[in-house]
Amino acid sequence: MPQIDAANIGYKLVRRLANGQASGLLIQGLAKAGMDLLRAASAEEIANVMAIAAVRVEALAS
Repeated sequence: MPQIDAANIGYKLVRRLANGQASGLLIQGLAKAGMDLLRAASAEEIANVMAIAAVRVEALAS
């Protein structure tokens, strides 16, 4: 997305129209895995982001 506002709108549209689930903000391009969570993240969203982080850390280690 060209701007953060457009990305946020697109994310909300897909989430609502497709009844999808978002899993935090996955930060790309760092030497280490970086994640971010919204303040209103549910326990399920936190667990999903932790699982993704574990996979990314394992991939960076190999």
